[in-house]
Amino acid sequence: MHQHLRFSDEVMVDGVRDEGSLWVAFLAALIASVLATALWIGITLSLGLSAIVAALAVAMLIGLTIRLAGNGSSPLFGLLAATFTAISCLAGQLIVAIHFSTSTRIDFYAALQETDLAQLIGTLAAQTSFLMYGVYAVALVASYRFAIR
Repeated sequence: MHQHLRFSDEVMVDGVRDEGSLWVAFLAALIASVLATALWIGITLSLGLSAIVAALAVAMLIGLTIRLAGNGSSPLFGLLAATFTAISCLAGQLIVAIHFSTSTRIDFYAALQETDLAQLIGTLAAQTSFLMYGVYAVALVASYRFAIR
């Protein structure tokens, strides 16, 4: 009737043994990050939707990819998801900014070569609104939560 609790080396979360693979999650996150950056670019440029939608879509894609591929319950899976989400959001925002600096005389690759990335990151950070920083924070937390079983 009454079960006795045993302490062991096995970590149990919701009755599930943590057998997740952090390396598989890392590789899946790397692939998902590239796809998420492309998703960011597509959402903001092709569809004309805001970066708010893009940030949340990136968080969901990366978080769920890590959850499905890594199958872990450790907070490391969530930290991995939040890190790759931040990288993808930054990369997407940088590529969109470089795209907007192109013209009929300067193509994307020429603009990329002429761009000082450190200066561009500083400019984007200064121009980002308080609301958008809040959206990024929500995206990082959402990605963290999505990644953990």
